[in-house]
Amino acid sequence: MNECDVLAGLTAADSDTLRQALLDAATNRQEELHPTDADEFGQHYVLDFELTTAAGSAIVRSAWIVLAGQDLLRLTSCYVL
Repeated sequence: MNECDVLAGLTAADSDTLRQALLDAATNRQEELHPTDADEFGQHYVLDFELTTAAGSAIVRSAWIVLAGQDLLRLTSCYVL
């Protein structure tokens, strides 16, 4: 089974599942957040985590930013590695 198959079965109806997995990863794995670039927009981070669905498991890369002058982590992107 291909790792993309894990998320291929997800539809818009499953958006809450993906949203919760992203929130859980960001909340419970803060020590795994890796800072990348800092620019005029803020500090960028990457967090990889395993997502398991009925189809199997895959590593999801999520990209985050803390905007300059703020302290709230915001999701910018996510995709399967």
